[in-house]
Amino acid sequence: MRDYVIVCGSTVDMDEKKLTERGVEYIPFEFFIGDESFKDDLGKTMPYKEFYDRIRAGAVTRTSQINAEEYIEFFGRILETGKDVVYVSLSSGLSGTYDSAILAK
Repeated sequence: MRDYVIVCGSTVDMDEKKLTERGVEYIPFEFFIGDESFKDDLGKTMPYKEFYDRIRAGAVTRTSQINAEEYIEFFGRILETGKDVVYVSLSSGLSGTYDSAILAK
């Protein structure tokens, strides 16, 4: 058994089954369609087809980075089990989420 957990953001280009098979956990980003907010839970809450259908229909979309509080909560649950966290983040050039993870650390 590993003494660490690999974590990535939901921006990873893998489905949940592949992540689970590899023992990788993910922290969901948030996205908005109009004024509605959703967790990017890899298509569980909003199937990808619905997401893209809404965009094709003209819906305005945007994303929100993971903030330090969310990282503290997510990483804290892992750390409380006695395991370390290895986090693979988006580039700091693409998102401020890396900086949020550093603040949470």
